[in-house]
Amino acid sequence: LKDTVYYSLATAGSKVGSFLLIPLINSVLSVESFGEYDLFLISAAFITLIIGLGIDSGIAIIISENIKKEKNIKFLFTYSLTISLGLLYCLAFIGFLFNMYLKFIELNVYMLLILYVNFTYITYFVFNFIRWIGNTRLAALISFYSSILSILIGVLFLYLINKSIESLFLGMVIGSLFGSIMSLFISRKYISFKIIKKGELILKDLLKLSIPFVPTYLSNYFSAFCDRFIILFLIGDIYLIGLYALFYRISQIGSLAANLITKGFLPVMYNNYKTSEGKILIKKMFNYFNLSLIPILILIYFFSDFFIKILGGKNYSEFLEYSYLLPSMFMSTLITSGMAMNGFGFAIRRKTQYIAIISISGLVLNFIISLIFVPLYGFSIVVTSTLISSIFIACTYSIISERLFKFNYNIKTMLFIYFTLFIVSQTLIFLNLESISKIN
Repeated sequence: LKDTVYYSLATAGSKVGSFLLIPLINSVLSVESFGEYDLFLISAAFITLIIGLGIDSGIAIIISENIKKEKNIKFLFTYSLTISLGLLYCLAFIGFLFNMYLKFIELNVYMLLILYVNFTYITYFVFNFIRWIGNTRLAALISFYSSILSILIGVLFLYLINKSIESLFLGMVIGSLFGSIMSLFISRKYISFKIIKKGELILKDLLKLSIPFVPTYLSNYFSAFCDRFIILFLIGDIYLIGLYALFYRISQIGSLAANLITKGFLPVMYNNYKTSEGKILIKKMFNYFNLSLIPILILIYFFSDFFIKILGGKNYSEFLEYSYLLPSMFMSTLITSGMAMNGFGFAIRRKTQYIAIISISGLVLNFIISLIFVPLYGFSIVVTSTLISSIFIACTYSIISERLFKFNYNIKTMLFIYFTLFIVSQTLIFLNLESISKIN
């Protein structure tokens, strides 16, 4: 609980800033510009998860095995960060060559995107590494100040220099640069390029454990990225990207709450999963999470218009027309976030390769449903397919994890709750679509 308080203060501070930025953008720029802002952030998150190689999870096990070996810890810090940044630069060069011919993004925006990913990843890596070592307070402070700097300088550039989306991006990059410098300074004692004995084996073991986590982390972001691709490819309207973006950002409130809880408790869970008390804690955390989903759905239904009016700025009336989609989007994001609480079986048995198979299957399911039904039923199917994919991945993930290492999760209750969530959220969409049809 003490660790969770630290994470809450840091994460809440940065996330509140991010949410305040949404109405500011919608008050100055158009729905389409907000769509561009959303594509920038989702692209940055997508690239970050790829270059991260799942190290933020895999490294927890390796650190726990080497916590008293200072040379190994320094080696892990320096070379795992180097691997990720090296991968980023390789991907950036390949993307640059493709962009020269396909022109899928303006060059200045592309360069800002790569720089933003570079600096924010350094900060995130330092934050994650320090928290697994046990210095929660310092990790929380790093996260807080870096996020606030990026937001504040971005807003200053938007309002004082030029009211364009590019000015916002430039300010965010400069703010993230300062954050990364501060992060590296704080973690300077872990920076060492000295090669150690069996260092190569430690890195191989780290990557073997970590890489299978990547598809799971990407599942939520790739679903969102896939949704945006489907909207542009099949509907061809960036205006709908802007609408989708606001609902997605609101749905991140649930993800934020889940992450606050899991980041505080995960180190405790990993260090105590062999004890009877630890097993009880892990079981209760997951069961309580599932039981909370139905009341959360009810709250989101009643407060969806409130969130839209607060964050929609001058464009809020345009967002309200599609507010019935928000409960479904909120649930799909929250269900995916909750998977961090119940995947211990894969790591404990070192079967993390199963995670890749489960996640890829869910992504394919999401894409196929959207591809088939969007031409028939339009924008709402994009949201429905994401929810179906999230439920499929979460259920499969939980069942297999439980078989690998038994914590006595209440699987039947989980299945019942997810089925109920799906029926209720889709009923809301159907009723509103019927209403709109009658008006037309």
